[in-house]
Amino acid sequence: MLKIERIYRDLIQSFETGEQGTFKVYFAKRTKIDHIRAFVIKPIAGTDNGTLTFKNSTGSSMSGGLVTATASDPISTAYLATPTTNNEVAAGDYIQIVAAKTTAGGRLQVMIDGHEF
Repeated sequence: MLKIERIYRDLIQSFETGEQGTFKVYFAKRTKIDHIRAFVIKPIAGTDNGTLTFKNSTGSSMSGGLVTATASDPISTAYLATPTTNNEVAAGDYIQIVAAKTTAGGRLQVMIDGHEF
C-alpha cells in the first residue's frame, strides 16, 4: 500500500502596522499544497478587508490560493482556500505569502496542508 506523507506548516500572519509584507515559507520535501486554512486570532480592523495571497517561489499566484479576511471579523472566524495551480513546491524551495491590508489591524493563524509527491 502506498503511503502518502502529509505535510503541515503552521504560522502567524499579521495585518498590524509594520508587520505586513511578503514572507517566505520553506519546505524540506517536495510538496503539493492541498488546502490553506486560516483563523482570526486578533479581530480584523473594521475599515477594510485583509488578504493573504499565496504564490510560488517565482511569484506566480496560486489559483484558488487567496484568503480574504473580512473587515470586522471576530476571533475564531475561519477561512479555507484550495489552491489548484502553482501549488507544487520542490524540496528545499519556498512559497511566498503576501499579507496586505490598507488600514492595519488583525492577525491570523495559518495552516498550510499538503502532501509529499
